Amino acid sequence: MSTYNFDYLDELEAEAIHILREVAGQFEKPALLFSGGKDSITLVRLAEKAFRPGKFPFPLVHIDTGHNFQETIDYRDKMIERIGERLIVGSVQESIDQGKVVEQKGKNAQLMAASPFLNMDDEDTVFRKQVRFRTVGDMSCTAAVESEAVLIDDIISEISSSKISERGARLDDKVSEAAMEDRKKGGYF
Repeated sequence: MSTYNFDYLDELEAEAIHILREVAGQFEKPALLFSGGKDSITLVRLAEKAFRPGKFPFPLVHIDTGHNFQETIDYRDKMIERIGERLIVGSVQESIDQGKVVEQKGKNAQLMAASPFLNMDDEDTVFRKQVRFRTVGDMSCTAAVESEAVLIDDIISEISSSKISERGARLDDKVSEAAMEDRKKGGYF
């Protein structure tokens, strides 16, 4: 059985809804970034609670890195159709092609492109492992974690007892502690 403190979660939800309404009321052109991951899905749900039955006073913005899981894009499109909100999609590749963003080169770029599914320690041995992703979105900064969990209760139990944080599995953090933030500053996200 769950040990969540729902009073505290209700407070956090109310505070988040208040912040969304304040932003909408105080800024001329707000937007809600949407990666398709659990955090942005949660924000969309909070926006629904904050602004329904009306429309959102801002569009959702997805920056397509070109490295998204197809399931993430499919979910995004179905969700947008279901909620009837405006989606703006920006393309990292178009920004690279236009010279607005410089594509990362060198060994760090190779690390980010490496598949988490294969054992590359022994060039002659390739094997499969059962994995799951703790988050979805850009696969170049999302790493798989070995997992036998299939049912939601097993996944929750596994996450609760994990010694590795979600960030600990992200490939960006294997490059440097500030890799994702550096990529954001460089216009990648």
